Amino acid sequence: AATHEKGCSTFTTNAHDIEVELTMGVAMADPIKISRLRVSNRSARTRRLSITGYVEWALGANGTVSAPFVVTARDSRTDALFARNTWRPDFAGDVAFFDMAGLQQSMCGDRCVFMGALGAVDQPAALGRDDALPDRLGGNLDPCGALQVRVDLPSDTEIELVFLLGNAASESEAQQLVEKYRAADVAEVLGVALAHWQRLLDV
Repeated sequence: AATHEKGCSTFTTNAHDIEVELTMGVAMADPIKISRLRVSNRSARTRRLSITGYVEWALGANGTVSAPFVVTARDSRTDALFARNTWRPDFAGDVAFFDMAGLQQSMCGDRCVFMGALGAVDQPAALGRDDALPDRLGGNLDPCGALQVRVDLPSDTEIELVFLLGNAASESEAQQLVEKYRAADVAEVLGVALAHWQRLLDV
């Protein structure tokens, strides 16, 4: 099921006694998209889950082919996944970032490795293996961003994960945004967006 509100959208599903709720919104103060994922185990046994976030970097104008120039790296300060495209003269200093609020255990920046030779978004090869994501980052790749964490979820318990996807004017600013929103109250951030749209639209 999908529910769209002012400032955010929520998607819910239940498969094999695992309930999933994904709420997505954008912060009003900063260029960052927040995705809050709640996963509940409604079965009678502990479930071992791997939870993966995936993005394909654009980092260029619509209609351009920027992939060969995108370079990914693990940030040494925050452990977030950073991506740059210095080929764009107007945004050469920008740093895009993808983070699982610091809980990621593995990451991959190569779409060919993540998807596999015959893979697709609905069936990536990397998710068919019982091991961590291949730590392949850098340049001269088919770039993507994939983060993963593996958890043991006992019966009748819930976990909440937060994915952060954003852009900053420099590496230090990207690090500051990652740290700011790791510590932020997601409900409060989404509430500010809701209040803004209510003021704007509820005339």
